[in-house]
Amino acid sequence: MENMIEEAKNPNTSLDKLVMLACYNGWDVREAVANNLSVSPSVLMLLAHDESWQVREAVAGNPHTSPNILSLLARDGNVGVRKSVAYNESTPPDVLADLCKDGDVYIRKAVADCPTTPADILAMLASDEEDEVREVVAGNETTPDEVLVRLANDGCMHVRWAVAANKSTSLNILGELMNDVEEDVYSTAIMRILESSVEDTPPSSLGGSGNLSMDLG
Repeated sequence: MENMIEEAKNPNTSLDKLVMLACYNGWDVREAVANNLSVSPSVLMLLAHDESWQVREAVAGNPHTSPNILSLLARDGNVGVRKSVAYNESTPPDVLADLCKDGDVYIRKAVADCPTTPADILAMLASDEEDEVREVVAGNETTPDEVLVRLANDGCMHVRWAVAANKSTSLNILGELMNDVEEDVYSTAIMRILESSVEDTPPSSLGGSGNLSMDLG
């Protein structure tokens, strides 16, 4: 069994052999096939209908899975499968748009966390009723500036903190967050501003080769 799993994982395994392994009784062998980046689209389609959710989850996470299959798996009854679709960077925007309305908060968080989620979908999730979803949007480094401005005024402290901690947050927004009533938020904003000022300081101004120098007199 272990050898079969290793063979199913191997990208150099022949396509004919992968077809045979995709029909094996053990779900863990079929899962390994579904994770193989060399597997054919037809085998991925077959495994997308597998009785085992672990196998379907592997298909959903494979970056070579076609948009049609990802669209199918986005409607899967298993949360783990839909979550893998949301995290798959090959998932098309229209499928992500559907997943951002998913009834499960963990799916919406996955969409909010994905670096390839389009700006308009992140803007929609920034109005999610769950604080934890908005917090993830606030921490996503691809979230547009205008959305971060809105989240910087969110009623939830954790959301505002995520904006302050986001490396993509502009200095203007960080300046506003310096006046936040919560210490965790304004202290994080101050720290980020200080970090930015150091990053923007030319090495020559730090003395010599870029290391801080000290005049000992």
